[in-house]
Amino acid sequence: MATFKTKGESNKLFFFAAILLQSFCHGIAIAIPFVVCWYCFSDYSLFSFHPSFFTIGFLLLFTEGFLLFLPDNVLTKKLARQTTGKIHGALQALGFAFSVAGFVIIVVYKFNNNFQHFRSAHSITGLVAFILTCLAFCGGVATRLKVPHLARLKVGHNALGLVAYAVGISALCLGLLAKFPDYVGDGWVICMVVLTAVTGATVVTNALFSLFKRVKNL
Repeated sequence: MATFKTKGESNKLFFFAAILLQSFCHGIAIAIPFVVCWYCFSDYSLFSFHPSFFTIGFLLLFTEGFLLFLPDNVLTKKLARQTTGKIHGALQALGFAFSVAGFVIIVVYKFNNNFQHFRSAHSITGLVAFILTCLAFCGGVATRLKVPHLARLKVGHNALGLVAYAVGISALCLGLLAKFPDYVGDGWVICMVVLTAVTGATVVTNALFSLFKRVKNL
């Protein structure tokens, strides 16, 4: 005789799956930056700070900033929305600072060594991500100032931040493919890229659902 799961059992399974997926994203957001920093600083130079800072900024801090708003996030679900918003703002501001530092460092490094700027897919994608991140950060600051049409501004900020994050994760994956095989080999690089891409896709997918709800409520 066939048996069917009750609604309560289905909800428990969904919640358990959501917790596993979140744990995966948290783990990758910590592990990949650690590996990048470890290998970059094993052969220290000014360049070492560029991939390290960008990976910390985008994959760790920006990812955690997005994950805060997941409805099943066990770390923040009991916090007030205003408190979560403040933590989000702090993480994004810190991530922005790391991104700016990483960008300035690579520009200085290339000038010092007479290298050409923005010639590869990785560098062009990184430049676009940096510009979008600057615009999204300005939008985030504006939402704190209680300007007119605040609801629409927040939607624009969310959408722009989401695009900046997606482009930044793409730039990170391209950077890993271009530079990291010398450190860990092709197999490990492919593994790192896949894990990074899955984490980014998970964050973007969940953030899109939240964005659609905001748009519908305008």
